[in-house]
Amino acid sequence: LLVYVDDLLAAGRSKAHLAELKTLLEKAFKLREISHVLKYLGLELIWDRSAQKIWLHQRGYIDKLQRRFLPEGPPRRSPKTPISVDAFKEMTFDDAELQGRTEEEYRQRVGSLQFAACTTRLDIAFACSKLASEQTVRSDQHWKELDRCIASLVGTRDVALELGGEATNLRLVGFADAGDRQSRSSTSGYIFTLGRAAILWASKRIKCVTFSSAESEYISAVEAGKEARKLRFLLAEYGLLNEDEPTTLYVDNQSAISVSEGMGLKGSLTHMERRYMWVQQMVARRKMKLQHILTNEQSADYLTKALHFPAFDQCFGRVGQVRLSAKGSAEGVSSGEE
Repeated sequence: LLVYVDDLLAAGRSKAHLAELKTLLEKAFKLREISHVLKYLGLELIWDRSAQKIWLHQRGYIDKLQRRFLPEGPPRRSPKTPISVDAFKEMTFDDAELQGRTEEEYRQRVGSLQFAACTTRLDIAFACSKLASEQTVRSDQHWKELDRCIASLVGTRDVALELGGEATNLRLVGFADAGDRQSRSSTSGYIFTLGRAAILWASKRIKCVTFSSAESEYISAVEAGKEARKLRFLLAEYGLLNEDEPTTLYVDNQSAISVSEGMGLKGSLTHMERRYMWVQQMVARRKMKLQHILTNEQSADYLTKALHFPAFDQCFGRVGQVRLSAKGSAEGVSSGEE
């Protein structure tokens, strides 16, 4: 049962269970029932009961963003990626370039994008994280990158998350990565999938200064590990977790794996705070294991750095993001206009 203020969404194994829940709720509240859910809190749902699949998308929400922020209409050619590879590397700070644009407008647009990034559009999560971290800096390049992200989102309004279809392979799998060392703080990114669809993700700046890529990658794995523990508790309640099987977390740094196994706390990593070491306990108790993956197969790569289109598109297709056809069904995997 999901509850947000006065909006409730219930799911159950049978109509009898749902009817019983409804009866209990009606004893305390006046309810208005909508039997077949098509929209919920800005999300839109497409159902295919025969294939046991659901697609979550935000075409309506993105159309509202276009009318608000691109009233002249979408660009003829949408950017293939939401942020350029060289974003914010070289900036000039000239208020004259901003042409009357204000920081308040900037924050409004970033906030609107972040809602999409947090719900279905993980492909713009890194761009939103980067744009949000720069909100107090005034530069024409900030606006160019912000406009690019909006145009990219509008150009890919038909992208959805595909859930379901694999009732026999519901394994919880995580991917953790770190990158984008333009500043002293790296960016941490992680994704968790159930079946082949992303169910949780984040892209955020690591709050401490790191001295090596191994340290950044390990701290990112720690942040992902915290979420893995929460998800394991939740899935155990649903009866969807084999508690004897550790959750695999894929990282592309061998040194980080060594630290998780208690073999890497030497030399340059001895300064790390003990609070980061609890992952070793998770690994020792067989609740989690870190496993190496090649960088070009790392699904979380586009949550930690700006990528060129081919690498970006590969990440896009690994986590259940598909393009919807005009009829509403899913077809192919693509993330940008050619």
